Amino acid sequence: MKYTIKIHSILAIALSLFWPLVAQPANPVIDSLIHLITYDSYVAHFDSLRTNNGHFRKVIEAEVQSADHDACRDYIFRSMQHVLGAENVSLHKFETGNYKGLANVIGIKKGSSPDSGLIIISAHYDSNNSNETQLTNCAPGANDNGTGLAALLEIARVLSEIETECSVIFAAWDFEEQMMYGFPVGSNHWFSHFVRNSKKKKADEVFPIKRKEIIANINFDMIGNPMETLDGKLILWACLGNRSHKKFIDSYITIFNEYTQGISAINGGMIPYSDHYTFAARRIPAVENLESGFSDDPYYHTCNDNIENEKNINFSFATEVTRGGLAYILSQCLLKND
Repeated sequence: MKYTIKIHSILAIALSLFWPLVAQPANPVIDSLIHLITYDSYVAHFDSLRTNNGHFRKVIEAEVQSADHDACRDYIFRSMQHVLGAENVSLHKFETGNYKGLANVIGIKKGSSPDSGLIIISAHYDSNNSNETQLTNCAPGANDNGTGLAALLEIARVLSEIETECSVIFAAWDFEEQMMYGFPVGSNHWFSHFVRNSKKKKADEVFPIKRKEIIANINFDMIGNPMETLDGKLILWACLGNRSHKKFIDSYITIFNEYTQGISAINGGMIPYSDHYTFAARRIPAVENLESGFSDDPYYHTCNDNIENEKNINFSFATEVTRGGLAYILSQCLLKND
């Protein structure tokens, strides 16, 4: 059954009557919707993302990729099909040089107003182990980027039950962990193939994507183990990929902080890599949700970035980051007349 804006509006009003002294968010409907994402629903995805110690999703030069890589891809594909409908999810298969057997998972939710544009929500699913050169067959990537994938899938689950004006693309990118021609491979390959300045449709497209119609890219990449605090709150870095998008980042941070509890988002500065950069470099507003001080994370790109490592992921923080990102998306896409 579809959640309706009207039902959540009534719920929000009822809650405000019981707790009149508690500060209310700017939009109680958004607040109620983001709390459909729970700690348990967020964590549940890790059972299938191949993030246990010893798992390996790193892209290799080969005809086919690892069993872990493909099993993770298939779980994402099935999860998106379950909430968005099989007809709205596809694999964008590609190869580059000696790297074959690659695919981005793309889900589409069409909005009620074709002229309202679209938002792209994304995370990458390949992993890396660049900090332990002798351990080449261990790259579980529970934090980098199991945490971003769980955020993507949870947002897809919630948005699938809500009418929105704008359309939404959900993208799980392959081959983010290596840059080619100045861009992460998977997202750049998709952008170059599907996004352009005209609306002329190609045979393998669900619908044409015009660059100027893209409102923003909201990218989640490694959001589980923040290294910094501010006034006692754990910090998320909201990073930009184009300095001209500071106003967009400021707006994202304002809305994010308005709806989240116990954590703070701050401007993390310029990061000219990761998948948000694919969009930012083309002058499309984009944000990289990233744990603060990520380069000081002791488990970054190691075998210890696994789900069994109890110090590796703060799931409460990652769940709240997911809610904050969804709050911004809803602020842009909810039906304005409901």
